[in-house]
Amino acid sequence: MAVESILVCTNGLPIGDAVRHLPFATALRCAFPRAWIAWAGDHRWNAYTDALAPHIHQIIDEALPVGSLNRRRPTDMFGAANTMQHRHFDAILDLQRVGWRTLALAPISRRVMLAPGWGWMFSDLRPSRGKKSASSNTRHIARMHDALIDMLYDWQVAQQDTPYPRISPTDFDPQFNWYDAAEEQAAHAAVPHLGTIGIIPGSREPHRQWSLESYIALASRLLAEGHRIAFLLGPEETTWQERIEAALADACAGATHDHALTFPLAMLPSASIGATVAVASRLRAVVTADCGGMNIAALSGVPMVVLFGATDPAKSAPQTPIFEIIRGTNNEVKNIGVEQAHQALARV
Repeated sequence: MAVESILVCTNGLPIGDAVRHLPFATALRCAFPRAWIAWAGDHRWNAYTDALAPHIHQIIDEALPVGSLNRRRPTDMFGAANTMQHRHFDAILDLQRVGWRTLALAPISRRVMLAPGWGWMFSDLRPSRGKKSASSNTRHIARMHDALIDMLYDWQVAQQDTPYPRISPTDFDPQFNWYDAAEEQAAHAAVPHLGTIGIIPGSREPHRQWSLESYIALASRLLAEGHRIAFLLGPEETTWQERIEAALADACAGATHDHALTFPLAMLPSASIGATVAVASRLRAVVTADCGGMNIAALSGVPMVVLFGATDPAKSAPQTPIFEIIRGTNNEVKNIGVEQAHQALARV
């Protein structure tokens, strides 16, 4: 019997991680085109159930509601899978690398489980010698588990099952239409000039943020050079607009063109994912830290300068064709200088 049902488990799926997992999810769909693919997050986030739900129906069949699988603490391992015990899957792929979170999946009925955590301690299969990519050598989150797909496919063949024909990635286009005509029109009104440079200053995690003063200093320099600047502020950062406008008032007064400083997301009826991607598609380049906004903007293919601190850029680099990464000394994003960001922006 071919693999017909797969459960993918992650320890949370905020919007940034959800976007970065899309290439892996697409590759999984190509390898197992007729399998039912379910995806579980944790007690907080599963962006496939809400923000990305309209876009992923061709590659994921079921996004499990938040709370279906809680693996927040080691004590949760004794009851984390209780709500899933009535389900059966041919395969479970655990994308976490913490072994006790894998152990929490033990009560779920399955034919095989693949889990790299703790040196594959609780995995039913381990990579054969030579499959180095199944370890953490390939760090990018969107590629680091591709070897799991090959392992599962090889296991299926070893069971003398007859797999369904794989779909060539070049023939499978999931049609990620991130924004519609109305959102495109709204983005055109919000960013009327295609040469505008975008700045995404916020992050859900403060230790990833470059200081707002540094972004303002960079924007002031760019305005003096004749560039237009668009600050993309998230819902929790709308109070920053007045502060930014006051700090850049003199620079804007000296600008020789209109729309020197804009806040396009504040102009949109709804700052949905589609609307944000539509705005980003009209920008010349973006300066941002490692955050959800970075991953959303990257869906447009806009060139980027990304500022990293403690997080690993080899794991979390944006999925856009052109980008440059700056990592602060001592892995501190606050140690990145405005001049460094300015030079990198000129290169991209």
